[in-house]
Amino acid sequence: MADYEIPLRRLGLGHPNILLKPKQIEVLDEIRKGTLETIAILPTGYGKSLIYQLAPLILDGTVIVFSPLSVIQEEQVKQLKNSEALKCCILNTRGRLLTAGNEENIQDLKCDIDTSDISNCNLIFAHPEAFFCTSEGNDLLDSSRGKSFRKAFQHLKELPGFFPGVPRLGLSATVTKQEEKAVTSSLGMKNPKVIKESPDRENIFLEIKLKEASLDIYESYENIYRPLCDSLFENRETFPVTLLFMPLQYIGNAAAYCKHIFKKPTLETSVYGVLCSGQDDSVKNYIIKELACVNPRIKLVFCTSVVGMGFNSQSIMRVIHARPPRSLSDYVQEIGRAGRSGIAANAVLYYSNRDIAANVVDIKPDIIGFCREKGCIREYLLQQYGFEKTDVKGHICCNNCKPICSCIECEMLRIEL
Repeated sequence: MADYEIPLRRLGLGHPNILLKPKQIEVLDEIRKGTLETIAILPTGYGKSLIYQLAPLILDGTVIVFSPLSVIQEEQVKQLKNSEALKCCILNTRGRLLTAGNEENIQDLKCDIDTSDISNCNLIFAHPEAFFCTSEGNDLLDSSRGKSFRKAFQHLKELPGFFPGVPRLGLSATVTKQEEKAVTSSLGMKNPKVIKESPDRENIFLEIKLKEASLDIYESYENIYRPLCDSLFENRETFPVTLLFMPLQYIGNAAAYCKHIFKKPTLETSVYGVLCSGQDDSVKNYIIKELACVNPRIKLVFCTSVVGMGFNSQSIMRVIHARPPRSLSDYVQEIGRAGRSGIAANAVLYYSNRDIAANVVDIKPDIIGFCREKGCIREYLLQQYGFEKTDVKGHICCNNCKPICSCIECEMLRIEL
């Protein structure tokens, strides 16, 4: 095992006592050895970004990072703008370079810059559309329609033809056993070194709820968001910071209800917010910056699946899904926003039989089985990734295990009752 203390110090992120996790070290060892094909499946919050931040310093070369969302790229460039060892930029789909100036916002540089400006960068962030010509427009870059339509990602398998003998690393937080083979194939890898860590977040209590019966689909969503909004109105100080994932067409209704009961608050006074695709960047950045605070003023955020990727906040204590996502991988990715500080958190998933019908577009069997699981839902989730459940006490595991928990605390509570 190599010593990475010097690269960490050179990175200069202001964390002198940072300790690399075992799987981070394992991946970095493969990078140092020059392994041509590596896939690392590490859970949300494990520190995947630190791996590719250190890679240029270990290889003494340039690393290109393909990521699906602009917000991820911009957050990384802002974070690294004061690093003396790393020179970072974003290559956007218009062929321009973006970099962080002295201010926090991203500044767009001229497109006729000297090529040396990019050759001096050792960490380049890019959408695959920036490298491969496709018919897709820029409006797709922040879309929440799902992963399948980003056709440019299919061209990543062609990279060895342009960069022969160059190591490639695939990083993901959520790849099930069934998806692993497909991911390997889509990246054009033959026999990669696969490094995995359990996606289990033991501090997140998992809960699945059947929606109240309703013939009106709008009412079924209203039954979820209205009690939350009312609770926020009555308990602003104690309300846990919550992400409520909803389809975009119902978010407007939820935000309108909040606007009504809170008497038209301004952005600077509001305790609720919206994060979705196509949103004004200044509003989106304001909300994300507010949520980064230890005790944010904004307590309830209505959001789409776009927030499940590249969004980091230590304050989020609860994630609620008003409808199941299309796959278990998406679900694990999105609930990973909660409990990032290690404190106890909750993940609540609402579903109806209509939501998980076999004819729902792009829905995967794993999320259908998850919703219908009558046993331990944590155990079911982990089995899809090839891991076993650890010895988690039932009352902090899931809503199926809580009623039958036989730990000392629960037995004593039953005696007292």
